[in-house]
Amino acid sequence: MNIKEARKIKPGALVRFSWLPGSKRYAIILDKRHIVGLHRARNLGSMKEERYELLISWLGKPVHAYDPSAGVTKWVQNWEMMVISHAK
Repeated sequence: MNIKEARKIKPGALVRFSWLPGSKRYAIILDKRHIVGLHRARNLGSMKEERYELLISWLGKPVHAYDPSAGVTKWVQNWEMMVISHAK
């Protein structure tokens, strides 16, 4: 998601990885924070002036027996996620 979309997103929104088309692996946004400063954007490979970091929690069962991500919370950059459904 780009900066414009990230500004609008609220906790409770449903997201998935942007780089994995057709994925049925969803996460819910728990929190977000705005960060200003030059950084290298993960998955884009370019330098950006600002970003949003989203605290997400993966939903559902792990994809594989060795996948511990179900229920795990982690901070990701807005570039890594795609909105499935906005919070109401």
